[in-house]
Amino acid sequence: MLTKGDVTQLFNMLRDKYGTIDEACKRIGIERKTFYNWRIVKQMNLSTKVKVLKTALDELPIETLGFLAKRSRDRTIEILSYLIEALYDTIVHENDPDRLRSLASKSEEVVEEFSVPLTNYLYHEIDNLRKLVFQRVELLMDYPKEYYYKLPFKIRTEDKFEVETEGSQEETEFKYIYSTCTA
Repeated sequence: MLTKGDVTQLFNMLRDKYGTIDEACKRIGIERKTFYNWRIVKQMNLSTKVKVLKTALDELPIETLGFLAKRSRDRTIEILSYLIEALYDTIVHENDPDRLRSLASKSEEVVEEFSVPLTNYLYHEIDNLRKLVFQRVELLMDYPKEYYYKLPFKIRTEDKFEVETEGSQEETEFKYIYSTCTA
């Protein structure tokens, strides 16, 4: 759920886009006084949160989804920290051997479940994005191929490869990157 701080940050992104608080309020569909009341209320009205989020997603989808992904990651880390702390405290005070074995098993499950980087779950999406970036750069930016290795977005893969070249290491890296994105 979005916090008051989250909604305020999304509103500020919209305010920056539209230039004024008044214009942002109009685009969102709230009154200016609603915005100014946020300073004194503890909780925001759910309908206001929905309006701000919907407008932010419609007008600034990449920035909004990036913001939400970071918030989600931060909250997940916080929750996992509490889970690990609860397991730790329970194990420290547990005297029943059967219960201790069960907690040890649960601890291993938690570590195994949450040790995998999120990017592992998104491998294909990330790979497709990287390939698309290089294809679009090649099509639209008219870079000579020898400059591709200078691009900030590099394809990383676990595949083993061999490159025959007499050029520099940078050219070898480029040829590998280029061949993986056009394959």
